[in-house]
Parts: sequence; C-alpha cells; structure tokens
Amino acid sequence: MLKRQSVTPETPFSPSSEVRRQSPKQRRLQSWWVRLFLVLLSGVLGWQIWKLVVTGHQLNPWHFNQLGHEIVHWSWRGPTCPLEYKRHQWADIQAGRKRPYLFGGQQEPECINCDVDALWSHFCQFKSHGPVCAEWEQKKVMKQLVERAMAASPGMQEMLTLTPCDLWPWLRGRTLWLVGDSMMQQMSKAAICFMYEFWDLNLKPLDNTTRAAGLYQDYLGEFCIEMPEDSRICHLRVNTVANLTQRVLPNFSKFTGKISDLMVVNVGIWYSRPAHYEKDMAEFAEYYAAHKYDLPYVVWRDNAAQHFATPTGEFGLRLAMPFVCKPLNVTLQSDNTLLPQQNCDAAAADDIVQGGFRNGIANPLISSLGIPIVQTWNLSVPMWEYYHHVAEKGDCTHSCHPSGYQVWLYQLHATITSVAGDLRRHALTNASKVFF
Repeated sequence: MLKRQSVTPETPFSPSSEVRRQSPKQRRLQSWWVRLFLVLLSGVLGWQIWKLVVTGHQLNPWHFNQLGHEIVHWSWRGPTCPLEYKRHQWADIQAGRKRPYLFGGQQEPECINCDVDALWSHFCQFKSHGPVCAEWEQKKVMKQLVERAMAASPGMQEMLTLTPCDLWPWLRGRTLWLVGDSMMQQMSKAAICFMYEFWDLNLKPLDNTTRAAGLYQDYLGEFCIEMPEDSRICHLRVNTVANLTQRVLPNFSKFTGKISDLMVVNVGIWYSRPAHYEKDMAEFAEYYAAHKYDLPYVVWRDNAAQHFATPTGEFGLRLAMPFVCKPLNVTLQSDNTLLPQQNCDAAAADDIVQGGFRNGIANPLISSLGIPIVQTWNLSVPMWEYYHHVAEKGDCTHSCHPSGYQVWLYQLHATITSVAGDLRRHALTNASKVFF
C-alpha cells in the first residue's frame, strides 16, 4: 500500500515556482544586475563620504534662500546659517555705497541687534563704548583696504564682501576658542562683533567656571558668547607658554571644551628676549606633540607687527614712556609681500621682512608640528596710525576698532577654509574623545 505524500500546492506567484521558471541564463543575468546595483550604491556612498571627510564638500546641495540671495553657506553638518545676510557687491563697497559687514555694516535685508540700545550694539557698529577708531580713522582704514583690493591684493576683495554666514560653518556646533594675551582679546572682540546679530549681546564671563575648576586667574576678560545650535566664541587669557601648557591645555575639558572645537592660539608679545621665547616655544612643541590627539584642532596666529621707535618696531625693555609710534621702513606690496625701502637699515629691514624675531622663532617650529598658521604680520605692517592709546601713553601695540583685528579675522577664515578637510578629519577621528 502506497503512503500518501503531503504536497504543498504551488501558486503561480510562489518563489519556488518562479525560480523553476527561470532559465540558468536568466538567473545569471539577475545576479549580475544585483551585483551591479550594489557596486554602484557603494560607489555613490564612498564618493559622498570622500567629499565630506577629505575635500570638505557637503551632502546637501541647497545653497540659496527663498529670496534667491547667495547667503546660506556650506557646513560639514549642513548649510544652515540661521540668519539671512545679503552679500554686498564689490562695486557698492568700492563706491562707498555699502559698508562691509566685517567693518560694522548692518545686517541686510534687516537687522535686530543693530537697533538695540546696548553697549555691544554700539561698540560692534564701531560707534562708541570701547577702543573705537575715530570716524576719520575708519574712513582712512577703508580707503587703504579698498585701494589694496583694487590693486588685486590677495584676499582683499573677498574680505570686504565677507558675510557672517561665511564664518558660520566653522562655528556651528562647536566653540571657537581664542587663546592668548590682550592682542587675542581684541581679536576676540572683532569676532564677536562680526557675529553680533547671532547672540543676545550679553557677554558670559568664565569666572564661575574657572573658579569651580580651580583655574581662576586674576586677569580680566575671559568670556564666552552663546549662539544658536550649541555654538560659542570664547576667549581665554594666556600671556606665556607656561600658562598655556600648565593651565589651559591640560584642563581643557574643565573649560567645557570638546575635541571638535577649534582653538586659535598665540603667545609671544610678552617675550622681549629671543632666548627666553625660544626655550618656551620648544616646551610648547614638546607638549603639543605628546597630546595632539587629546586636544581640539589647533591653529596658530602669528605675532603681528608693532610700531615702537625701534629699528624693527618691536618693543624694547629700555624704551621710555611716553612711547612714540612710527611706520616701519618697509612697504607692503600688492602681493602681500614686504619690500625694504631705500636708505634704510638693511639688517633691521631684513628682520622685518622675515616677520620679526618672534615669528622667526615660532613659525618654523609651528610648521614642523603641522599646525596651520594665520598670517597677520605682513598685513599689520602698514597699520601704524591706529593705536587707540596714543593720547595716553603712545601704546604702539593695541589698535582701535575696526582696523587690523578685522583683517586678522578674515585671515583666520581664509586659513580655516584652506584646511577644512583636516579640521573635519580631526573631529571625526577623535569623535569618541568628546569632553563633557
């Protein structure tokens, strides 16, 4: 007697029926198309990741706002400038019809903080409340910069048409730390003023943070501003290398820092003896080499020119007050290089052309560490007339606003743009080391 076998009925749509109906040639063709699809998908994803990590391009191509203005710019996390800034045309800047945003121009098409009756609103439009250049000085600065742009000096036209949304990609979701002495403090003011429509005009002192961490020091001026999307600009006061390598860098997390942050550093103006500076910079290099991947992305700002009555303009310990500020015996060329003037001290002029003794020591060392350098020395050489303490004691170091510090900020933007891929790789490679 035969046993009845259980057979599952097959429908025309059952997988086994479909497979049996395919010839070997059809199955091979189907497999080939699947492999091709997977290869193409992998290629597209690989290309987008390569653009994101290596070249700094982004995944989202949206680049214009609803009005069609080219104002929303790229960021590795998305093109999301939270405010609208209509870019000024170079012809309007050149003719004086528009004031550059970097030099106090009001946000267009409309602004909010520009109409607030508050200290930072007035100062950031360079009207009052601080080391503000006189109106005639501001006009003279603009005349000099426009003339340099007309002479096709590198970066000048881009600087005068820069918008805060150009800087935003490097600020979004991170803290920009500006670490240094009083010169860096003034550069910090230039930065927060450029972005003054992005914050509430209430400076946040870091005194409580540093006291709680046991890191308080008796220097005025450590502060932060808070912007959208967990973004900040902060200034930490550092006068010497020892202060940097013993107080700030080892305790960076206690300042609420994180690996994805960006830190701009300069130490130099407090050093008047080359041997002392060389020794301390060697200590910085040793510390940085040992802790590079435990730190945020570091950028070095070179030492700007001074204009004291010395052969190279640099401060000398034997100078007597009141100080006298004077131009240096070199000329800034249209290509941003320096050329010694006729009948000048050849040795001193050569020293100035090389960037002064501090940059002569620091820059080769910093370059050997792979740290990008924001170049400010050459562009600061002709700005000898804008020292804001001249009426008091002839301070030939600290300028009024807007002048050299705004130029430095553009140089910072240009430098970060040139190393965007490195900045992103540093943040992605060390993402597991975020500090809380």
